[in-house]
Amino acid sequence: MLVNNLIVEIADDGNPLTFLDFKVHYIGKSFSQKVWKRLTGHTKMQKILTVEREIGSSPDARSRFEISLIILRVAGLTDVPIVGAIDENPLVGPNPIVQMIDYSDEASFDRFLHQSPVQLGDECLTREVEALLINRFRPDHNEIKYSKYPNIAGGMRSNGYSQTGLTIERLPAILYTDYQPATSLADVHPDYKFPDEPAPQIPLVQMLLGTIEE
Repeated sequence: MLVNNLIVEIADDGNPLTFLDFKVHYIGKSFSQKVWKRLTGHTKMQKILTVEREIGSSPDARSRFEISLIILRVAGLTDVPIVGAIDENPLVGPNPIVQMIDYSDEASFDRFLHQSPVQLGDECLTREVEALLINRFRPDHNEIKYSKYPNIAGGMRSNGYSQTGLTIERLPAILYTDYQPATSLADVHPDYKFPDEPAPQIPLVQMLLGTIEE
């Protein structure tokens, strides 16, 4: 069978649907520290293993290790610089960051179009992905929900980006929480709202499309 366009082999008498929907309990990030080292003794993980219910149908099947870890990495990014006409462009988001550049200054204009302010591997990418996913799913064990996303410390707006979209590749699972219904997460875009503000008239807008994979 196909799951998110990936071929999954199953036994003739198997029921894969039981294991395709995953409830997200916690979303975290890791920079220089190895993921497995960070998970050793991780208090949130220990709490999840202790208090969360099992997947199986039997009320007596209390397996505290019936937890799956989905490890993602930022594998690519694409800049989408937009010049002019932002009022009718849905890509820029409701509150674009506008940069004023003299069109006669060819060097500055070329840098805006072709030189990304953020490079693959920068920590702000990881912070942005974490905050976006937490804001979307609102997992129970994440105390900080990033309710003001995308206005976060050290994120993409801090680096001049108006909006960030996310594409997750090769993830054969359907993720959900009590807050967010089941979704394949092929593409994730923010659904935040800003206070009404007058739109700038002469826009140069930077947008990032990030790609992460399992």
